[in-house]
Amino acid sequence: MGRFFDKPERMDRAWREADRAAKSYADEHKGAPDPADRASLGIVHTGAVAFTQAMANEIALRTLELTDALEKRIEELETKPFAYDGPHEVGKTYAKGNFVTHDGSLWHCNYKTASRPGDGPAWTLAVKRGRDAR
Repeated sequence: MGRFFDKPERMDRAWREADRAAKSYADEHKGAPDPADRASLGIVHTGAVAFTQAMANEIALRTLELTDALEKRIEELETKPFAYDGPHEVGKTYAKGNFVTHDGSLWHCNYKTASRPGDGPAWTLAVKRGRDAR
């Protein structure tokens, strides 16, 4: 259940709902659970059903939270187009997110820099050149 129940209150809420439903059923049928009694089995069944429903609700809520976060991230990524700035030019300043080619490889600019790709942390190799560097 890992990521769905990273917040303990989610599981607690489901247990409280199951307990409330079982107590309500018990009050309606006057008595404590007795395994031989159909009403007692109803209490257990009602609690199990309530717990299952509460868990399904919590899973649905968590799924919506995760989906919303992913949709926002996708939207953010889609607003940043791939910025290819051609072959690297000595002395030119490149902005974060730009891509250039240098010595047959494709490089990503990590932050504003005028340095050459491969000379430090400002650049990350995105695609290594092939054998014949074409």
